[in-house]
Amino acid sequence: MKNKTMKMTEDEFREANNSHFGFCKSCGMINDGFHEPDAENYKCDHCGEMASDGFENALIGMLVDIVENQEESNYEDRF
Repeated sequence: MKNKTMKMTEDEFREANNSHFGFCKSCGMINDGFHEPDAENYKCDHCGEMASDGFENALIGMLVDIVENQEESNYEDRF
């Protein structure tokens, strides 16, 4: 299985990280709250897989690509 990735601006990254959102490696969707920034393999609210990481871990794991322009971001599409 290839992990999903996401493009987001630096401001979006800060928002997601500070809001304790999670990013699912399996389905690529964002999970609301309850994820510490270093969370690993939490249950995804969307697909049910144990594959949701905190955003700091997602960045370190190269699942998040920080982009300059809002037009390049697909952050808003992942809820």
